[in-house]
Amino acid sequence: MVEIYNAIHVAVIRDDVKALNALLTDKERMSVRYGRFPLLTLAYLYNAQKVILKFGKTLETIYDYTPYQEFTEDYLRFKKIAGKALRLYVDDKVISPGEISAILGNSLNTSRHLALAPSHSESVKKIYRLTHGVKVKEANGKIKIPRSKRPSLMQFTAFAIILAVCLLTLGGALVAMNVVPESMGGNGSKGSPIKITSQQLLQLATKESSGRYYSLENDLSIDLATWQSTDCAVNVIGNGKTLTVNGPLTAPVFNKISGSISNLNVVFNNVGNAPTSANAFFATDLNGSVNNVDVTFKDLDLTFTDDTALFIYSSTGSLNNVTLTANGTITENSASEEALFGSLLFENKGVVSDCNVNLKLNAYGDARLMNNEGEAEGSGDAVVGGVVAINNGNVVRTTIAEGSELILDSIDAGGIAVENGNKATINECVNNGTIKQSSPSTQWNPTVGGITLRNSGKILSSKNRGALEVASTQTKSELSLVVGGITTTNHGTIDKCENYAPLTANATYGSIYIGGIGYLNEGAVTASKNEGALNANAVESDKKALYHYIGGAFSFNNGSITSFKNTGAINYVAPKNYAYLGGVVGVNNNSNALVDASQNRGNFNLQVTSTDTVTILGGIAGFVNGKVTNSFSTANITTNHEEEEDLWAGGIIGIALSSGTYVSYNYYLGDQGATLGIYALQYEDWFMGTTYYAGTDDGANPKGDIEAIKSSGVYWE
Repeated sequence: MVEIYNAIHVAVIRDDVKALNALLTDKERMSVRYGRFPLLTLAYLYNAQKVILKFGKTLETIYDYTPYQEFTEDYLRFKKIAGKALRLYVDDKVISPGEISAILGNSLNTSRHLALAPSHSESVKKIYRLTHGVKVKEANGKIKIPRSKRPSLMQFTAFAIILAVCLLTLGGALVAMNVVPESMGGNGSKGSPIKITSQQLLQLATKESSGRYYSLENDLSIDLATWQSTDCAVNVIGNGKTLTVNGPLTAPVFNKISGSISNLNVVFNNVGNAPTSANAFFATDLNGSVNNVDVTFKDLDLTFTDDTALFIYSSTGSLNNVTLTANGTITENSASEEALFGSLLFENKGVVSDCNVNLKLNAYGDARLMNNEGEAEGSGDAVVGGVVAINNGNVVRTTIAEGSELILDSIDAGGIAVENGNKATINECVNNGTIKQSSPSTQWNPTVGGITLRNSGKILSSKNRGALEVASTQTKSELSLVVGGITTTNHGTIDKCENYAPLTANATYGSIYIGGIGYLNEGAVTASKNEGALNANAVESDKKALYHYIGGAFSFNNGSITSFKNTGAINYVAPKNYAYLGGVVGVNNNSNALVDASQNRGNFNLQVTSTDTVTILGGIAGFVNGKVTNSFSTANITTNHEEEEDLWAGGIIGIALSSGTYVSYNYYLGDQGATLGIYALQYEDWFMGTTYYAGTDDGANPKGDIEAIKSSGVYWE
């Protein structure tokens, strides 16, 4: 009802009968009282003649009121005309229609209302004596209303001028008021906003709950030693001015923004660490809107101990055309199981559209801190989201700017978001920033995703153009290194998404998982592609063999991949390891997993440094227990493998579990390095034993050249 009561108030003071007719739909709304002012009293106060004519007879019969907040501008207007009678209303006494008529000197209305409410006779007599200096006569038990002299226009004008001068010259006195007066210029409407020229006036404006409009007339600085966090329910028009926030902060600038902030530059200086009360610097909650705002954080040196955002913590409203620039250092020091950091937002439940984030950050997780045994002292995970940490709303046409860099030490990252929820959408977003993570920790698995780290919702028409790289330098524990061009794990929908950047993993001692789209697919991926090179460098030499999984789309597929295209090369350097490499998937993992209508044009470059290295490679999939249909590969293989039994390369599949594999209408170039037809090897389990036999071309055919594949019926550009 807050918005409705505010709208009713605006309609009355504007004498807008049409709007009021649509709002006053029941008696409860007609009974609203704004502090001391019932609706009819308010109409008399603002001389709203159309409202009085249309609703007066109905409103004058209402005596039981629904209380709502009093607007200070109503009080100031009343104060101008009440004179000494103001003392009658110091205890929030309701001002009846008859009493306001008496104050205004309208004898006709006063008499009519007294006939309806004779109990107001005594207060009317006092009003005439105090305001007009007239003693009311009585006859036959009734008072006779005299014609009174109303205050002149000149008196009102002089009073307004004196008030304006006082307000401008005595800025400190403004703090004692509750609202910025209209005498500052404008009437608070969208077309005539009230002017803000100082921190004091801005503080007053943002304490209101009126929904009025204010405009910044000059650059302002907020001194956080004297600023109080407020719930901003007004609409602030920045006019391109700059608001400088001087820290360190102990609380956000605003607790909540339910109004709007637009066309403003905000610069944060010396912010210190994140506010412990809200974990964001500008606002805790947004259910209004922030539009056309540029935000800059200079020289951050921030340690966060819990979920944190730079700009706004949580939003159910909208951010449109917001540009955020941040440089410096952030350090995670948290005992939480997972501490998340978002630059623009921690959690989005509303809409983020056409925003741009420019980051040059070094980020350190507490897992990098090690004891003498090389074990991490920190506990829990830490993850950075380039735009938001958790998206449970819509992020549209939002980018990480070119030249952005996230240099991470034992802290994971998602380019646009850490997590995209199951009802959330990321649409037409682009990561142009470089993300590099390394860790010396024996307990840290470096993980990076170009758009998100985890997806349960929809990622649509989005692109990664920033180079992604993970590295582990520890030599004691078997860890995993994960990098995905769009996400790492997908449980939702990915459609028309593209990776154009190189993805690299360097493991001193650890397993590598690289996918042009992601690491693990358990959802649906359609019409997507990878053009970036996939680079895996495993340099361990004295350790036992580890497994590596690399695919043009995913390392592992448990869901469906259709109409996927890979043109990125797979470059693999390894000593004593096992590897499953596929132009689309490393492993098509279960009987329901599907790769359909997909293609691989990327070449395989294999360099081994040990005769114990075993590589299982397929033009489409390294290992298959599922379905591969209507797909083709034109891959070349370049390798220094000398032992034929250590390289199993198939034109379509490396190894297939024959009892669970369905392969049909697949084609490959027969002279491009495939050793044993469409399959390199097939196997079946019989009574706990395993029988291997060479693969065949059942379900597909080798083709001598690309023209032959074009005539196969599965070819597409």
